[in-house]
Amino acid sequence: MDKKKNRRQKRPEADSLRRELHSYEEKGTHLYLDDKLSKADEIVNACIFAEDSDYMRDFVSDDNDHITEIHFNRIK
Repeated sequence: MDKKKNRRQKRPEADSLRRELHSYEEKGTHLYLDDKLSKADEIVNACIFAEDSDYMRDFVSDDNDHITEIHFNRIK
């Protein structure tokens, strides 16, 4: 499949993930990509547009069950 066409098809998914992650950032949640503190846009690019990788989310919460961190770890 043509790369531009593939990116267009994934655009709605990318926009949805970007909105979600920006919302978490605004609440002070730390976002990590492969154990590196990252911005929402970096994670979106890695998760949505990476051709050869998938990512799994790992949520970290405090004692009151508030999400404090989200880790996106590459899986094979």
